[in-house]
Amino acid sequence: MHLPRAGTVALLLSAAGLYFLLDRTTLLDGLAGVLWALVGLAFGYQLRRQLRTRPVRAGDPDRLRAALDDRRPGPVVQTAAVFAAVGGAGVLTVAGDGFFRALERIGRALAALGALRDPSSLGLFDFWTVAAFLGGFALFACGLDQLLVGAYREALYRRHADETETPVRREAR
Repeated sequence: MHLPRAGTVALLLSAAGLYFLLDRTTLLDGLAGVLWALVGLAFGYQLRRQLRTRPVRAGDPDRLRAALDDRRPGPVVQTAAVFAAVGGAGVLTVAGDGFFRALERIGRALAALGALRDPSSLGLFDFWTVAAFLGGFALFACGLDQLLVGAYREALYRRHADETETPVRREAR
């Protein structure tokens, strides 16, 4: 039995975010092919990571339960993942509109620099808005990834713990 490793959900969310970003702005149009190639490489790496995990052997029920128990996330990790996902979603909500306005201003400023004009429309606040949005996205993606992987591992543990318990063990609880 293979247990998933963290990272796949965050990668899927990142690819969706890149698609949304490329759809909403013209700032990265010249780099779209390179960015999609990098996403393809990241998917290949993630697939390799998932397939290289050592499977949990389903022989002895007690060993299986112990192996699954070792791979369950602790309550601190799951609580941190909830806070990361909720906090990241909050930052995305607050900074979302400003992020796209800032990207457009950065694009105009870069075009002005290319034409050797003064990029006066560019402010430090634009960079902070972009950084806050991308940081919030990373928090949300990593938090949600950890929550889903942790929930799946917990469900596997509970399913196999219930299956491997003998009637004597159930009565002892």
